[in-house]
Amino acid sequence: MSALREKEMLETIEGFKYTFKLKFGFEPYVSLGPKGTYTGVISLSELLGIFNVEISKSEFSEGILTRRRLKHIILYKHIFCKIARDIGYTNSEIGRKIKMNRVTILHAERSINDKVKIKDKETLECVDRIYNVIEKYILDRDKKV
Repeated sequence: MSALREKEMLETIEGFKYTFKLKFGFEPYVSLGPKGTYTGVISLSELLGIFNVEISKSEFSEGILTRRRLKHIILYKHIFCKIARDIGYTNSEIGRKIKMNRVTILHAERSINDKVKIKDKETLECVDRIYNVIEKYILDRDKKV
């Protein structure tokens, strides 16, 4: 890998981390994956587990993978997609994990972006709650290591 390409990649990571921190209030842990892709330190499985715990607190043991089309379940699915994309996972990776088409993932991300832009109260509260849980999870997990 050329020095110029490596510098460009590091600048991209730093830009992502800065934007993420401004938007969500904490800095993500980011590492360079084996194929030159950016992946977050939190895996999709860990992220899915966090969402499933949050959803099962309400009523569904299946968590985010439920096929029910209830408003709050769809909101959680869309937020999951948005966060996973922000971390650096591809639409295909996310889609395989939660059994959704990659184009549906793109729609979910856009939907959350639109709701955040218009400051939808329910969405903002849910996003804040999820990010607090993710941050606590990462901090607790890193303390154990």
